[in-house]
Amino acid sequence: MSRVFEKSEKVVERCIREEYILVPVMSSEENLNSLYTLNETAGLIWREACAGGSEQDLVEQVIARFEVDRETAREDVHHILNDLVRIGALREVFHPA
Repeated sequence: MSRVFEKSEKVVERCIREEYILVPVMSSEENLNSLYTLNETAGLIWREACAGGSEQDLVEQVIARFEVDRETAREDVHHILNDLVRIGALREVFHPA
């Protein structure tokens, strides 16, 4: 679980009152209505993933910040990272074999 990510050039971000909003860079009309808002947990994961934190680092930060058990944190981090990759906001840069 040491995947590392970087921010994709396919989105721009804005942080308004501690809430992150991701907007896809328009490459086609189908993206015109796409706007993603991140809750507090997803915002933390987004910010730290863009800063180069590994998936395991993110799990530890979620545990410390939100006082959840390890399994819940692991599942949440994994799910949110996969969603951010799916929408093109993040791309995976390292995953050991």
